[in-house]
Amino acid sequence: MPIGNIQMIRIFITTLTTLLLKHSWYKLQIFFIMRRFLYVFILLLTACGGKLSDEQRKRIKEDMKQHKIMRVTDAEITEAAFKHGREVMKAISLTKNSTTKVDSLGSVLKTKIKWIVPGAKNALEIENQLIEAYLVSSINGGMEDNVQRLGTDSLLFTQPVTEKLKDGSENVKGMWSIRMAKKDLILAMDK
Repeated sequence: MPIGNIQMIRIFITTLTTLLLKHSWYKLQIFFIMRRFLYVFILLLTACGGKLSDEQRKRIKEDMKQHKIMRVTDAEITEAAFKHGREVMKAISLTKNSTTKVDSLGSVLKTKIKWIVPGAKNALEIENQLIEAYLVSSINGGMEDNVQRLGTDSLLFTQPVTEKLKDGSENVKGMWSIRMAKKDLILAMDK
């Protein structure tokens, strides 16, 4: 209840008290009893407004969890990025590389997913460097998924897609590039 309303109620009660003082003592006693009931009623009204619903409690707990200080090492963040990137790759394989499904998958999983081919113009510099490294590694063998740091707030998970040639070597068709926020990875960790 706003303070102005409480002051108005006090003024009303005080005015009523002065009017009743002019009348009999019996009526004044009844008035004081009623006044106590009024104060108790106002107290109950203001006290009942402090209840939280289950949804509000849940939201507060989630906010408290997000603002909880966690000590996480770079190795743990990198491991979480590998794990999340591999999970996204499994989901991509289920979409059968459908562009619209991959885009919606990226928004649901809070990542940015791109298909990069060698020499792509829409790729970041680091993505071009990684695909070049995959091309060189295809000659030597041993291509694996990779995690790179992008600035201070995000990580880049890449995985090459290859095809076996008749001579036994591998040809790099392209790579999946999955950009994820470091904050989302840390919040997803259960420590």
